[in-house]
Amino acid sequence: MKLLFISKETYAWPLHYLIEKLPRVYDCHVVTPLAHESILNTFDYKNFIKLNSQLKHHNYNKFAYSFHNSKNKIDYNYLEYIEKNFTSIKNLNLQIISSQFFSSNYHYRKYYYEINMHQRIKFLTEFYKYTEELIDNIKPDIIIDIDNSEFARHCFLEIALKKNIQHTSILPSQYLNYFIPREKLGLEMDKWIDDAFNNFLRRSTFKDNLQN
Repeated sequence: MKLLFISKETYAWPLHYLIEKLPRVYDCHVVTPLAHESILNTFDYKNFIKLNSQLKHHNYNKFAYSFHNSKNKIDYNYLEYIEKNFTSIKNLNLQIISSQFFSSNYHYRKYYYEINMHQRIKFLTEFYKYTEELIDNIKPDIIIDIDNSEFARHCFLEIALKKNIQHTSILPSQYLNYFIPREKLGLEMDKWIDDAFNNFLRRSTFKDNLQN
C-alpha cells in the first residue's frame, strides 16, 4: 500500500512520530507543499528529512521557480477544468480566501505581499496543475494529513475526492486533548461520528451519562 503524507512546518514533528509507528511494509511518500521550507532549508524541514531518510520526499521547489519565472498568463482552459472537477466542497473563491497567502487584507501579517485577483487565479491554476501531476505520478492509495489549514491542503483534498483516493486528516476532536481521524478536512460530518453518536443515544440517555 502506498501512503502519501503532507508535511508543513512544525507539524512535521507529530508526523515524524506517526510515521515512526508504522510498519515498514508501507511505501511512504511525504510532500512539503510550501516551497519556502525546502528552498530555505528550514530547521523543521531539514531535520524531518534527516530523521526520515528512508521515505520518498517531494517538494515544490520546481513549481516555485517555474511560477516565479513564468509569464503572467492564466491557463483558462485548465482553470475551467479545475472549476468543473475540483470544487466539490468549496468553490474557487472560498478556496482563495481560506489562505493567508491570498487574503493579506484579512490579517495582520504584513510580510505577505498584497496580490491582485489575477495573481491569485494564476497561482491557484498552476498549483492545481502541479499537484495533480504529482499525485498522478505517485498514485497513492491514501493521503494522510495532521492539520486542515491553508489552500494547499484543500487542493490535495479536492483532487483526492475526484480521483477516489482516500483522504484522512488527524484533527482535534474539540473535546479535551483527543485527536480523531476526519474525512474531508473536517468540513463535513463524518458518517462514523454520526453513527457513533446515534448508537450512543440508543444505548443510553444524556442524563444517565452525565451522572456517570
